[in-house]
Amino acid sequence: MRNYIYWAVLLTLLTASGAQIIWSEDFEGASLGATSGNNQTLTGTVVQTANTASGIIVDASTDSGAAASFTYASGKFIRLSTGANAWTALRSSSDPIFFTQTSPTQTYTLSFDVYIPSTLSTAVGDIRLKFTWNGTAAEDLTDASMAVRTAGQYHIEYSGLISDFLNTNVNAARPFIGIDQGGTALSDYLYVDNIYFEIGTSAATPETSPIDPVWFADLKSKRIESSPLVQWQHFGPGMSGYIDMFWINNGDPNAMYDSLDMGNSQVTLNGGAFWRSMRDSDGCGYHPDYFVAMDFSYTDPDFGLAVRRNVKTNRGELFQSTDRGASWTFLCEPIPGSDKRHNVIAVDPSNDNNWYIGAGGGAFIKDAHYTKSGITNTSPWKTYMSEGFIMYSKDRGTNWTQVSSPFPVDSSFSRIIVDPRDSNKVYASCQHGVYRSSDGGLSWSKVPGNGLPYNQPRYMDSYFDPEANGGAGEFLLYIVEITHYDPVGSEIVTSGGVYRTADGGDYWENLTGDLAIDFTQISRFGWDYHNRFYRAVAFWMETTASDISNNYNLPASTFSQFHQIAVDPTHKDRVYLVHNFKHDYAFPPGNIWMTENGGTNWFAAAREGPYWINGLDDDYWNSRAVQPLGMNTTMAHVDRDHRLYDAITVGPRFVKVNQLGHVYTAFAQQVMRSTDNGATWIQVDDDETSPGSGNWVGRGNSNLPGESICLQTGTPGTYLWGSGEHGLWRNMHDGDLVYPGAIAVKQLTGQSVDKDDPTSITTIAVDPNDTNKIYTLQFRQDKRNHLRHSSDGGETWITLSRPFPDIDIRSRSLMVDHQNSDILYFTIPYSIWQPYGGAGKYRGNGSADMEVYGVYKSMDGGMTWINPNSGLPSGSSVWKLFMDPVDSRIIYAALAYTHTGTPGGLYKTVDGAANWFPMTVPAGVTCVNDVMVHKTTGDLYIACGRREGDGSIGGAYVSRDGGETWVLIFDFPNVRGVNACAANDQVIAVIAGEDDDVNDLNPGAYVTVDGGHNWHKINRRHGQPEKIRELQADPYDETILWCCLSGTGFWKADISGLTTGVAKPFFWDWMEEHGLADRTGNADGDVMSNIEEYIADTDPNNMQEYFAGEVVAGVVGVKFRSALNRIYSVEKTDNLSGNWFVWTNGVAGTGSLIELTDPEGTSNAFYRVNVQMD
Repeated sequence: MRNYIYWAVLLTLLTASGAQIIWSEDFEGASLGATSGNNQTLTGTVVQTANTASGIIVDASTDSGAAASFTYASGKFIRLSTGANAWTALRSSSDPIFFTQTSPTQTYTLSFDVYIPSTLSTAVGDIRLKFTWNGTAAEDLTDASMAVRTAGQYHIEYSGLISDFLNTNVNAARPFIGIDQGGTALSDYLYVDNIYFEIGTSAATPETSPIDPVWFADLKSKRIESSPLVQWQHFGPGMSGYIDMFWINNGDPNAMYDSLDMGNSQVTLNGGAFWRSMRDSDGCGYHPDYFVAMDFSYTDPDFGLAVRRNVKTNRGELFQSTDRGASWTFLCEPIPGSDKRHNVIAVDPSNDNNWYIGAGGGAFIKDAHYTKSGITNTSPWKTYMSEGFIMYSKDRGTNWTQVSSPFPVDSSFSRIIVDPRDSNKVYASCQHGVYRSSDGGLSWSKVPGNGLPYNQPRYMDSYFDPEANGGAGEFLLYIVEITHYDPVGSEIVTSGGVYRTADGGDYWENLTGDLAIDFTQISRFGWDYHNRFYRAVAFWMETTASDISNNYNLPASTFSQFHQIAVDPTHKDRVYLVHNFKHDYAFPPGNIWMTENGGTNWFAAAREGPYWINGLDDDYWNSRAVQPLGMNTTMAHVDRDHRLYDAITVGPRFVKVNQLGHVYTAFAQQVMRSTDNGATWIQVDDDETSPGSGNWVGRGNSNLPGESICLQTGTPGTYLWGSGEHGLWRNMHDGDLVYPGAIAVKQLTGQSVDKDDPTSITTIAVDPNDTNKIYTLQFRQDKRNHLRHSSDGGETWITLSRPFPDIDIRSRSLMVDHQNSDILYFTIPYSIWQPYGGAGKYRGNGSADMEVYGVYKSMDGGMTWINPNSGLPSGSSVWKLFMDPVDSRIIYAALAYTHTGTPGGLYKTVDGAANWFPMTVPAGVTCVNDVMVHKTTGDLYIACGRREGDGSIGGAYVSRDGGETWVLIFDFPNVRGVNACAANDQVIAVIAGEDDDVNDLNPGAYVTVDGGHNWHKINRRHGQPEKIRELQADPYDETILWCCLSGTGFWKADISGLTTGVAKPFFWDWMEEHGLADRTGNADGDVMSNIEEYIADTDPNNMQEYFAGEVVAGVVGVKFRSALNRIYSVEKTDNLSGNWFVWTNGVAGTGSLIELTDPEGTSNAFYRVNVQMD
């Protein structure tokens, strides 16, 4: 009904300002069954059927089939037939229609509704207006741009300037609507209703852009800070991605840090209770993006240094933190102008002026592997990895000196350790040996290494007890050697192992003990443990796995290729080893191995999966001196997957022990912790709202690829979220059980559901006519080319079809027709946006196996598909589709600039994608990244631009006339998304992308709450401003925005502070401000828990301050201290053993004392005050 309401309002407005309605007919004045013939006026109407056309008035009672299909009809409508005349038409009964003199600069609009039961051979709906002036000959131009012939109903609208037809003043017209069929006679072939022809006022003065040019000039030339009134809140499953690096602050075991393979780096200052990004949210995105090495002072835990490579400038850089890692600032380039990044950084425990950097790239377990010939690095960034030197600084990292001798040129250092007893003694490990310095790093030599088989450490750690040896202290170094596999006849001989030195490397004690296992006793299991062994040995020997399996026996004594060693600082004989048989060339069983008796006995300490649950080789394990049995790990949403299926994909990349002896590692994209010396391992990424609910609240540490959002679920506040590698999620409403304001999520597809369930969701749609029906498409991994469907709200799923080849490829804009649920659409762009590696550009999508790019359409509920791309340019990239919220046949297509150089644009179809035609876009625009139509206003929005820095035009624009004219609302060279809030069109959010023309300044999220007059940068907290995939306003709540990031999952922002001037509080900020970590604790021992103190906004560290009400002196009533962003209610009773009733509620906190008096109060009344977050 929007069309008719809209037109009624338009009529009122334009008539008041001089507009003239010159022809209008809805056939309600005609009698049912009335007819007209050749050139006859239909009685009761102002319409003639011209030139052998004929018509009859019908409605639902006389033509029920047509009425059911012609839903645009208003009641009665005309059914048409045509004779053998090529000029049949509907026309006005007046010849001509006279009206007040009108200039050619004024506008016209002619609209009507048409229903075609069966596809016609000749299109209908062309128009001739036949404007004239004072009886002169009428113009006779025809406009057929909106003519249609395929079966269906259509709302057709022509509009423009009178000068499009006649460039003189006019005062008469005789409009025609063409219905002929090329001279073919047809009966009952066409239906028409709601004819409307209006001559408007003079062309309106173009709407001027509301933007502030000074603010946008600043946006493109200098750093802009995000508004303090808005911050993003992370939600979604914790971590859910691989951790490349993990560090623990030397001076604070509660401060920990990670660096993730999706480009984020995060920090916790409360022992992992909550994490936040360390990246600069208002910077250039890549500054800083990914730390390679990090260390913190032992004596000043606020001071730390970290190294990384700048992906924009290809420079090796050093950053410093003075707030315990909460934020980082650029310090220097250790080697000015160098494009190399470095592998390790270390601080002197007794003097934090002294720092060391070690060259290399061997710490990246996914890329760096070892063969008998040496290190092999498969990283695409390997050319940027330094080699062969150590650097030292004596002034907290400001200046550096490089030392290259005596290190081999390809040396890749894994650790640098300074003796805490003597700053001059420094040790460094690389694949060529342990090296030491006796002069604070100025010169180096290789340690003698007596007792070492090779002096080829893969990793090194240390232990220090300052009280040992009568207070002289005990300092020990530990290494795990690179494991060697040597062929001897038909046997494989394993060597290497674990060693410890107490004299700085002269002599080494062998701690290898019984680390070796009898692999002849290990079952072939899962992906085949034997094949993993063959693969690992083959890589070392530089041959094939089949060569090893065919020509060598399984060894009765072997151990894996361990890549890290960690020593418990509370127990020198408790040592942990980690190996990675997914990303490195290692082999199971066991993920973490350990000894508690100085290497005499080793055992698999961290165990998971059916191998251990089912006790496949328990007889063998029981025969060893020490080996606990069974699974001893507990995970979150991936727990089911790792209980039922094999453990080959776990892939732990590190093992670290903090000052308390707590051990950290990561399995299957979950951070795991043991607080009982390796007896059990529990994930520390998520909290379940209640046992067994499957509703998880993440702790803010996320490496989840956020891929897609679906807010059009039909249920306000409950939405769907698509991720990479971890499936489809729904946000739940019990997060407050974990902490106030928390957002819980439940996995609908993925690891917790089934082994081969879809895990990488690229686009989601919900049927607007039945919100239990959900559809998804995947871009990689399981069921990557399947259209998946649930008819029960996500409980069960089936595959409907496989619309494209079985390859990794991204599809977008999955949509269900809101007028016909059997019709579905999506698009496969030729080029896709690449957020990784600092690119931010478009690249190729899929592979050579991809057959058809562009629009896909199904007319049978997703079972079969066609490619309706007629009219779209060859080689173009349809990046986004958007369906008109009123007329589902109208669809807009945003075409991006392709990676091969084909310009994009904006296209439209009015016939359900049968035909596409180009629309006008702002001058200079060659890349359209987003398009949407506002549900209420009908305004059309586009986002434009690209990163390449070629001076092309970008920005966000709105059109209020269907795309005829555009108004700039956000002036930036690369705008990747625009979304206007359905609940309030004044709230508009945009995504600003990186752009070379502005030196990548100020990417991220922006919002206006006044239609574009004032914009606010809103990047606080999320840490990846350049990696926002989607940003949308809540369709029901104008104060809420949602987004997903390609490397950090899902986010919510409350923007009400932009209107109220008061930021909404966040629980973990409040906890940190009060120095608290335990959300369920009671810091001050009063009657309120920490959570209750937060809700009441009372001091959790002062037991004298808690939430309470008082009696108002002299009157009957209560008073209490209130806080902003809280809502209060008061209950009352006159009998404490009876029932309470609500006396007043909805009282907004003011931040000061509130007094409430009770005019009906009595002296024996009792009151109690309640408080909740608003």
